[in-house]
Amino acid sequence: MEYQKNKKRAIRIAHRHRLIHKRKTYYANWADRATYKNKVLGILSKTATVCSCAGCGNPRKHFNEDTLDEQINALNYAEYVLKLLDC
Repeated sequence: MEYQKNKKRAIRIAHRHRLIHKRKTYYANWADRATYKNKVLGILSKTATVCSCAGCGNPRKHFNEDTLDEQINALNYAEYVLKLLDC
């Protein structure tokens, strides 16, 4: 039991370090890579968005619109229904 607990912790820590390294290059234009603070890296490791403005945030929250993924799924469903009706 103790081995599994330590293994889960090690995997979680490894994933967090992987995300921190990935997000350092993810936002290279947002800030100079050398000036990243530990707090900023911690925030970036937990969420991919730097802020919650209308450009970065969820369009459903800001504009009462569907997300891009929901729009694509709706189009795919409409095409599927049309194929069924054409049979």
